[in-house]
Amino acid sequence: MTDCCVFFQHSDNALLLEGTADMEPGGLPADDIYVTDKGFNWTYVRTHETMCGPYSCCIGEEGSRKEKSLIGAED
Repeated sequence: MTDCCVFFQHSDNALLLEGTADMEPGGLPADDIYVTDKGFNWTYVRTHETMCGPYSCCIGEEGSRKEKSLIGAED
């Protein structure tokens, strides 16, 4: 990750985190959370439901979207 925005489901506030290249998803709160880069080219979503997600979506070449569930995904 690089600079990113963090949104929480039940909050009107957002965080802008800078220099997050070494940030790990495990360091994020367990509540519903949405993380995106400043240009909204990719999104990481983790729900409070342990059997769902996490999910990611990114804009690929020529604006195409790539979505996937990260359940069971290997680093």
